[in-house]
Amino acid sequence: MKPDHRTRLLLRRAALVGLAGLAAVLWWRERRDTQERVETRAVPVPVDERYSVLLARGWQVVVVPGRPGETLAFVRVHTRGGREVARRDVEVRLVRAPLTEVRILGTGDDNAISAPRVTRAVRMHEVLSTAYDPGPIDNSFEYAGTTRLGWRTRRGIVAVDPRVIPLRSLLYVAGYGLAWAGDVGGAIKGDRVDLCFNRTEDAVAWGRRWVRVYVLEGVRAAD
Repeated sequence: MKPDHRTRLLLRRAALVGLAGLAAVLWWRERRDTQERVETRAVPVPVDERYSVLLARGWQVVVVPGRPGETLAFVRVHTRGGREVARRDVEVRLVRAPLTEVRILGTGDDNAISAPRVTRAVRMHEVLSTAYDPGPIDNSFEYAGTTRLGWRTRRGIVAVDPRVIPLRSLLYVAGYGLAWAGDVGGAIKGDRVDLCFNRTEDAVAWGRRWVRVYVLEGVRAAD
């Protein structure tokens, strides 16, 4: 039985609609577009690694914490059918420069004192340093061999002005190594420190010099 005229019209219209829909799908899939966008991008933190025999192998001190930078990128994005197929940076502007993180990695056999394996500086002091040994020549007889906190004087004990560097603070002294702020001294006022050495000749060799003292994060010695 042949379809009547009305049925043929409906079939023809459905075919046209189907072809139009297929054409729309094909057009969408092949539709090309170009857009301009602005993107914020992070710049990785540069790392400056330095090595010291004054720190045990496997220990690390971050003396200068780093900070990532930031750029603004003006980007031209090409799409096809709503999907990104290519992109190109038109212009990239540095908004904030990154700060280099400085790490000191240990290469030595041991530390003068016990300390966490990874520590980070919270502040730095540029100070005038002197040196002493634990014997009675550099100490009064009352305190020969011990600190004002009652600790045994040895390498790794530093006399400080508690108004500048709190007692019991963990320190990293450039050229000296890890240390505890465990002593005071009558001449140690303001930006001064006195470093203990185990041998008189080492203390004499140190002499007087300006050094950087890093106070490390939240680590305090117990009594």
